[in-house]
Amino acid sequence: MKFRWSGSVRQPEEEVRQRIRRYFERIGFRTLEEAPTLSLQRGETGLHLDPRRIWMRIEAKVQGWGAETLVDITFELASRRLLSETGAELLVSEVREMTRYLQNGDADFERLETLQQRAVRELRAILITAVGVAVVLSVGAAYLLYALRWTGPLAPVLGGLLVGLVAGYLYARMGRFRKR
Repeated sequence: MKFRWSGSVRQPEEEVRQRIRRYFERIGFRTLEEAPTLSLQRGETGLHLDPRRIWMRIEAKVQGWGAETLVDITFELASRRLLSETGAELLVSEVREMTRYLQNGDADFERLETLQQRAVRELRAILITAVGVAVVLSVGAAYLLYALRWTGPLAPVLGGLLVGLVAGYLYARMGRFRKR
């Protein structure tokens, strides 16, 4: 998934470039390239509980224009990752705080940290709930197969497949549509 942010800042071009780099490094990005386009990246591919570990790349173009500096930032986010409501709120807040940091030189990093921790806690709770439901279903499925006296070689495979599908489905649904 890609999205863009464009705007102008009443700061010299080099100051804006440094503020972009400092802000994103403070929230976990590492600089890949300084010029002509500022490129930063964080995270990795795969499933993580922490939304800040999701692979994300940023390319910032900065150009002086009179007393202002024009800024165009492209955000590229790994799109196959489940993002909870709080995780999405964190990413939106990071962009809002970036705007504030570019304009004023300050941002509420504590609020961003709090959102990150809340997103991790929520996803952890979702995962534990899904695993708990899977365990209960597997015990129920094992008892049902035992009561039916079905001991064929496919019984454990069928039970494991059923429980895995249900747990995965619950994890995905709870993570995407969880309300506060």
